Amino acid sequence: MKKGLKVFLTAAIVISAVACSTSNDVVKEGAKEKVVETKEEPSVPKEYRNALRSAETYSDTMHMSKQAGYHFITDGEFRRTWWHMDFFWGLNGIEKVDTKDGLHFHGETTKNQSAKIVSKISGTNHPFVEDFKFVLFEESGVYMNIMCKGPKDSKGEYRGHVLKDGSYEILSRFVEIAMQTRETPQMEVGDTLLANMKLYGMPSMELFPEDYKLTISGSSYSAAFQSYRSYSMYAMYSTTSVPSGWLLPLKYLKPARTQSTDDVARVRVLVPHGQGTSTASKYVYPCYYELTYNIGK
Repeated sequence: MKKGLKVFLTAAIVISAVACSTSNDVVKEGAKEKVVETKEEPSVPKEYRNALRSAETYSDTMHMSKQAGYHFITDGEFRRTWWHMDFFWGLNGIEKVDTKDGLHFHGETTKNQSAKIVSKISGTNHPFVEDFKFVLFEESGVYMNIMCKGPKDSKGEYRGHVLKDGSYEILSRFVEIAMQTRETPQMEVGDTLLANMKLYGMPSMELFPEDYKLTISGSSYSAAFQSYRSYSMYAMYSTTSVPSGWLLPLKYLKPARTQSTDDVARVRVLVPHGQGTSTASKYVYPCYYELTYNIGK
């Protein structure tokens, strides 16, 4: 009897301990859940939280540029407040208006702004159009879009001038992109053929601007590369001759020596094979260039 009672008491104690332990766990979990449920949102302005989400999105997506083989890290459209409204607002006949609420997306709400049609719509003098307007030079077949004529002083006046007769040292940075597919040399439309800038995956390679001597005599423009380093035009195409398509913009720019990348003389040009490199002439393909022009020492 005593033995049975002892066993019964022992079992009761164990069951009681387990029950207490389980009960405590439940209470703790309940308390923990209660704390989570009653936790107040920190007093942080909405725009700060939005900025943090934007930064996190950028951090999460920037690796995509590397995987795609881009030479620059880009967040694409992620940093833009709008990707369509700013275009609408640039049209004639459209008025920018404020709305009661923004548009609600997953985890984000846009600004409470929209567009209202107030008259006949037209794209005359639209700022976006100006950014991508190319002028055709029929005699050469070159298309040109001037992005920046040259650096300005504190009064807003150009520091340089259209180059006159004489010799000049020109420093250019560029990107060269194929505009047609060719089996020989092997390339596809959109391929970056050459660029004198630091390339992703080649951090140790120091690339210098193209350095060439420009000679102007009346309407005649000629130029020859003065120095050549790894990954330069000379190293790639084995000639010191500067493509004619590079020289035509200099008739309209006002370059001056500058350390800034924001106000350096800059153009976009579509260059047909006859005005391009020796390889472009040989295999008959046009190229797109973005070019900068800086004055050397």
